[in-house]
Amino acid sequence: MIYFNGQILTNASVFTDNYNFAQNETVLLSGKTKVVTDTNRIFSPEFTCYPDSKTEVDTLIGYVGISCTLIVDSDSYIGMKIKPPISITQYSPGKYKYIIKFTQDTS
Repeated sequence: MIYFNGQILTNASVFTDNYNFAQNETVLLSGKTKVVTDTNRIFSPEFTCYPDSKTEVDTLIGYVGISCTLIVDSDSYIGMKIKPPISITQYSPGKYKYIIKFTQDTS
């Protein structure tokens, strides 16, 4: 089961854990590129969910900009925020699919 701030992500069928790292690239006057990469991994999972109503998505939209706890099975991740956009599709009457991404605020 997957929860964000207590809201269940219904029928979350796909879990993608993107391995992101903060990186800054600067082109120097010489034409060379200077790259600085932070070795701290940024946890940013993505889920595809299949709720029976749009109410779940509306609830999650209310959490945009707020750091909350994301629970994936029995693992808790604090400081998680919804990363726009939330993609929602109605594929039949009363049946929805949405894709939601999160990123962890480690500041």
